[in-house]
Amino acid sequence: MTTVRNPINNTTVIDLLPTIQKLTPAYGAVANSGLFKEQGVKTNFAMFKIEEAVNTPMTKLTSRTERDAVKVGRGKSKDVTLSGSTLKITGGVHVEDLQNVLTTWNIETDKSLQQALAERTEDLYNSWSHSYEYMLTTASQGRMRDPKDGAVAIDMFANTGTAQTAITIDITPAATNVRSQLNAIRNQLNVLNQGYGAVREIEFVVANNVFDAIVAHPEFQEAYIFALQGRGQEALRNPILNGTANVLTWSQYGWVNEFRFENIVFKTYPQEFTRMDGTTTKAIEDGKGWTIVRGVTDNYNVHFAPAPYFSKLGGVGEKLYARSTGIVDDTHLDITMESHLTPFMKRPEMALDLTFTL
Repeated sequence: MTTVRNPINNTTVIDLLPTIQKLTPAYGAVANSGLFKEQGVKTNFAMFKIEEAVNTPMTKLTSRTERDAVKVGRGKSKDVTLSGSTLKITGGVHVEDLQNVLTTWNIETDKSLQQALAERTEDLYNSWSHSYEYMLTTASQGRMRDPKDGAVAIDMFANTGTAQTAITIDITPAATNVRSQLNAIRNQLNVLNQGYGAVREIEFVVANNVFDAIVAHPEFQEAYIFALQGRGQEALRNPILNGTANVLTWSQYGWVNEFRFENIVFKTYPQEFTRMDGTTTKAIEDGKGWTIVRGVTDNYNVHFAPAPYFSKLGGVGEKLYARSTGIVDDTHLDITMESHLTPFMKRPEMALDLTFTL
């Protein structure tokens, strides 16, 4: 199989990243939320140390002149090593796509070829971002899954020797302790965090039927009525009382619901994921949810390893490699996108498995 190299420069490939940087991906509710810290590394392994962050004890008063300082010890630690995963997709612009349109294979001068290459690049980028979003969404639950079939690819509970906490929350209309259940979960997350930063905001990513039951619960309505007695205009603007709490809001990635109670935010996920065989899967099943905790230190991470090419040896990995090597078999211009990544939570126990009784 013959390959005609890049018609602009026979010694290089066409870098498609400048084109991608102008595109808005179709998926990215988690990936583009700032939750995961993205970092390029030099190895295809993610390695880190887990230290038990015990509460630092108080010490006694010491002498100003004597050398009687009190030694404060550190918690136990253990090393964790994870192997990376690879996303690699290919496509291209075929001669059939440009018959009766293309006048030359010179990408610098032929606008039709430039447009066709840009459109096909966008198609592949949307496919890549679809898979990337799925991987990060599942990684935020403690177990990163394969976009093909949902099989667990990285189980951080097994890798760190921790167990996931499963909690059942009663939100039936007759339940009179919903807010106390939420307070208990908030306190539990503070304990599980072990001092790794301050828990600022807790997201409860829940199914649509869970969200509807939460905002319609009498306990929340009663609380807001008492809080706003005598303040009519504020009551009218309150989403629980004016009936707009479960009204969908358009976001960049689809329609979502969101309701805040103190530092707890109930929200739905805006999209479904489509596998290669055409089947779809939800980010969260009916009656279920999980927690995402913001403000904690260095918990959500994704490392990018270098691509396995001579030109990338010894370098730091990039989030995405997108390129074309030129015209193949005088029939098509190929496109390849790939990413060598390891998404993971250092403390997966912060992802609580929530089941709601409706």
